[in-house]
Amino acid sequence: MRIAVQRTGLVLVALLFVAGGGLSTWFLALQPLADAWRSRNWQPVTARVEAVDRGPSPGAGLRGWQLQVIYRYQVQGRRYESRRYGLHTWVDDHDAQQAAYVDLIYRRRVQAWYNPAAPGESLLNRDIHWNIVALGLPALGAVLLGALLLWAAAVAGWSAWQTASLRKAGRVKKPDV
Repeated sequence: MRIAVQRTGLVLVALLFVAGGGLSTWFLALQPLADAWRSRNWQPVTARVEAVDRGPSPGAGLRGWQLQVIYRYQVQGRRYESRRYGLHTWVDDHDAQQAAYVDLIYRRRVQAWYNPAAPGESLLNRDIHWNIVALGLPALGAVLLGALLLWAAAVAGWSAWQTASLRKAGRVKKPDV
């Protein structure tokens, strides 16, 4: 019974590493890189900044803030409004956010990038902040550690199951205590 509890605990810890590391890897590295790849062929358009503010960042808790912007643009005679600033939506570089905030306060016309297939989808900045993407590497390490722990639990469980099956069949004697 004690061994079963230990294996269950090992599996739960491994799943936490895989889930937490996987989500962190996605939000910090893979999503921004995928969005950068997806937006590489987007078209430039002049946009008018309607509002700029700083608000709480969903990834930084009470200590962090994130640039919040509202801008409008026109494509083929149709007007659109967007709130997306850049590729990094979960956590972003504080210095880059501060510089963008100061820049956008004083500028009313900016270049935006819109998706020609869905003109309502746009962003103002397609720059990748590599220092944020680099944070995905330790998270990827957590995924790999979790996978290793799951593998170890599976091997130990398989070995215990084989030994129990052989004992039941009478091929292996119980160890003398």
